Amino acid sequence: MSSSATDAAFGGGVLVVGATGLVGSEVARLLDARGISTHAFVRDAEAAKRSLPPGVGLWSGDLAERGSVQAALRESGAERMFVALRNGPAQAELEANAYRAAEAAGVRYIVKLSTAPAVVERDGATSVGGAHMQAERALQQSGAGWTSLRANYFFQNLLRPGLAVGPGFAPALLAAEPAAFRSWFARARVSMVDARDVAAAAAALLASADAALAPHLAQRPSLTGPRAVSMADAAAALAALLDVRCDGDARRLPLA
Repeated sequence: MSSSATDAAFGGGVLVVGATGLVGSEVARLLDARGISTHAFVRDAEAAKRSLPPGVGLWSGDLAERGSVQAALRESGAERMFVALRNGPAQAELEANAYRAAEAAGVRYIVKLSTAPAVVERDGATSVGGAHMQAERALQQSGAGWTSLRANYFFQNLLRPGLAVGPGFAPALLAAEPAAFRSWFARARVSMVDARDVAAAAAALLASADAALAPHLAQRPSLTGPRAVSMADAAAALAALLDVRCDGDARRLPLA
């Protein structure tokens, strides 16, 4: 693992929880590239080795076992933490475990990946919003300084299986019968954001000196793209890129 004078601003480095995910892996890569001692808390260290830079320290464990997170924090010497978990029924509980472990280990600053304000602030009207709301409350009670990044829908979600298309999206998109672009947003417009930009924001915060962090503590900044677009707009852009015709409604857009 690499180290530099940058570490002196905040201690022994950063533990990334969710380091094999879309945002977490990029956060780990960016921190490591800055010369910051970077550690990843993962379930499968062997699998993580294939996706993370060699300078990132690997700590195997399970968020359901708070002690394993606490041990990783203490043994790595990390004094800051990034947390990005997959949405799901156990998300709030698992995040709370991470924040309690951070409190016990003396972590000084935490960045959480949250979701769009419109989702979180609907009083738990959705399962995703409710989980993030509970997780944010646990974060506030951790005793550490914190920032919760409320990121909008990722552009990369358009390329994921089950939402639109998978890796090698052009062949996958055009191979469908009929080729189609699907979404649950109907005609709504969303200011989508690049997940890499979200990771860059998180890494910049985690690498900052304590004094520079002050304006960002106990904040929930919204991260969005430059303009709101509909799924029809996205489908039309993909059709233009692939040099095919786009025809259909906003829920199911056949490309021919």
